[in-house]
Amino acid sequence: MDSDANLLVSTSWKAPGRARREIVMRLRRLGDDAPLVSQTDRKGVMTVRTALDPREAIHRLRAVHRDAPGAFRYTFKWVPVDLWSPPDRESLRQAVARLRDRIAPGERWRITVERRSAGSPPVPQVIASVADLVDRKVDLTHPDKILLIELFERSAALAVVTPPEIFTPAAGPSGAPRDPAWTLLIGEPMDKHTFLDQARQAADIGGGEEAERRVIAIVMTLSHLLTDSARRRHFVSQLPGFLKSPLLAEDRPAPLAWSRDGFVQHVASALGTHAAEAEAILRGVYSVLQDALSPGQIAEFEAQVPADVRPVLHQR
Repeated sequence: MDSDANLLVSTSWKAPGRARREIVMRLRRLGDDAPLVSQTDRKGVMTVRTALDPREAIHRLRAVHRDAPGAFRYTFKWVPVDLWSPPDRESLRQAVARLRDRIAPGERWRITVERRSAGSPPVPQVIASVADLVDRKVDLTHPDKILLIELFERSAALAVVTPPEIFTPAAGPSGAPRDPAWTLLIGEPMDKHTFLDQARQAADIGGGEEAERRVIAIVMTLSHLLTDSARRRHFVSQLPGFLKSPLLAEDRPAPLAWSRDGFVQHVASALGTHAAEAEAILRGVYSVLQDALSPGQIAEFEAQVPADVRPVLHQR
């Protein structure tokens, strides 16, 4: 466990790689070029060490979510971490004693304990062992501050937060959290802004109209791998809206039996660049396409791609 981590993120346990990439890309957009993301001993929970102030980061992530809800597909809850502690009773009491002054006189509070491991202490036992340390009025419904304790088998993450400092992008229209597995299944349609923003971070595609042209060119060449016209139409129908029109308007090229080198040259020609750069851009844009479509849709597409071409789509 990273004892210097200052964010804890609940993620899709079915797609940890995509969740990790989503965390990194979101924080890079805010100005942290190298956030350190680590898997905890609990599947579906990751620690993050960011150079940003974690509360300010969460505030800014809320703004990103308002503008582009589809930017959060594999992360379900972000919370700051003020300190780490061993999970035993005495260590937790010492940690809470260090944090209790963050709940000011007159503020109402509550404790929220998340038990992340079967080997960690029971929730009622933890609450009973630390509650007497905070001499403030308890409000379980509308607290001003929340003492968060996230219990793992060999450590605990603690923070004193206001309710808005708990960011749950997986909340549905009513504000109630969606079931994570259902969120992963249905996702949110990835809008044009989000797709191009992620593509710019994943590959050197330039900006403005040139970035859009290159993304369309990549996805168009990918569609050329599908030699069956019905399967190509089905693939196009699943794409984000801004990609559908140019692909549907394209005169369908004659089906070809693609080799790896032949396809890379085809991509380079479409982009107007050399093969090495074309291959890098192809992989970057395809990594974003993997996030824009469901795992089942990607698997269906790759099943139709020639075996020697398939490896060129994925990052090394």
